[in-house]
Amino acid sequence: MISPLARRAEEGRCGLSVTELFEYAKFSPHEIDPAMKEHAIESLVAVRDDLQAIRELAA
Repeated sequence: MISPLARRAEEGRCGLSVTELFEYAKFSPHEIDPAMKEHAIESLVAVRDDLQAIRELAA
């Protein structure tokens, strides 16, 4: 059985998106648009949910 976090990592839906958005926000001269902000929030929520699922499986 693959953990939710591992499954997301395999699918490229976790971590990398947050990292890429952070790098863009930090180092790009361009503004972050509302869609990028929403994507970052959704990515962080997904990571939080995955970590919660792992915590529940470990309990």
